Amino acid sequence: MTANHNGETDLLKMQLSIYIDLYKHHYDLFLKAAGIYLAVVSVLASYIFRADVNFATKCALSIIVSIAAIIGFLGGKLYIEWLTSTEKSVSDISNKLGIVPIVFIQTKKVIAIEQVVSVVLLVGSVLNTIILLIRR
Repeated sequence: MTANHNGETDLLKMQLSIYIDLYKHHYDLFLKAAGIYLAVVSVLASYIFRADVNFATKCALSIIVSIAAIIGFLGGKLYIEWLTSTEKSVSDISNKLGIVPIVFIQTKKVIAIEQVVSVVLLVGSVLNTIILLIRR
């Protein structure tokens, strides 16, 4: 079903523009948050593997990396749910306007990469904690 009235078409175009602007803003925030998350985890990892850091600190940092990885994964999951909802709304509006809907497949791939990295970090930090405890 396409928009018939000029006023309805203008309203749909405005709604589409708002959704796209909102998407751009949220994606920018996601990329910044993911960058900060990876930077913090990298700094923590560099301290975990330093020789002059004591055992208790290494274990604590490894646990903090595990918690950060869980938060990173859940943040990606939350964002993918929001993105899917936004994609459906944009598709509905695009269909009413009679234009090809915008797809967000590349953004979904970036989120998937972030989630894979989070899982790898979680597994690595948990294994590191176990190894530290075994070696103790």
